[in-house]
Amino acid sequence: TMLHFARAAAASGVSVCIFSLEMSAGQLAGRMLVGSSGVDSGAFRTGNVDGSGWTKIEKAGATLSSMPVFLNDRANITMGAIRSQCKAMHRRGKCGMVIIDYLQLLDTSTRNPNTTREREIAAISRSAKLLAKEFDVPVILISQSGAIEQDADMVLFLDRPVMYGRTEIDAGRYGIIPAEGVGLMHITKNREGATGCICFRHNESLTRIADYDDPATDAIGDVGPF
Repeated sequence: TMLHFARAAAASGVSVCIFSLEMSAGQLAGRMLVGSSGVDSGAFRTGNVDGSGWTKIEKAGATLSSMPVFLNDRANITMGAIRSQCKAMHRRGKCGMVIIDYLQLLDTSTRNPNTTREREIAAISRSAKLLAKEFDVPVILISQSGAIEQDADMVLFLDRPVMYGRTEIDAGRYGIIPAEGVGLMHITKNREGATGCICFRHNESLTRIADYDDPATDAIGDVGPF
């Protein structure tokens, strides 16, 4: 989902700065390439890709290489270092969105022996919010904790009902629909707008999500699976 956000923003001309503390830049690039090409991710990992698949990968690679996505996979990076790099990129007009993956891996070294992990996480959360305000850009902070909920402007939960045995779901204005290939985005907090639930299409083998009621279009212009 993080890479889908980045790819969609970059495709619309927004420069995206990704700070990945969990995966290397090569791994992230590979995942973006597969998601854009429409090639099955399992086949790509095993090298079981036919000629047409490699053609799609090459075309997707050419498209991705021209997109304004900047990857930083430095380990143990601090929020101060992230701010400095974002400031430099912003001066060059190349920082329209910031993604940090993920909060718990950020370096929170401090000289204060009385600082707790909870306070450290709270400080990172505040720093991320100040970063968004300073450069007037969205900052997507991936987290495995609910500790930053009070600082977040938006809180989103992704749900795939088919994963726990649901065969049908109530999709609001779409009525009762099959759960297979469908996900739900629950917007539980939104300072500047409404809360609620949004349906989206999901294809696990292609690592792709798309609007529920619009056909997906991949990087090379072919109509996707939805």
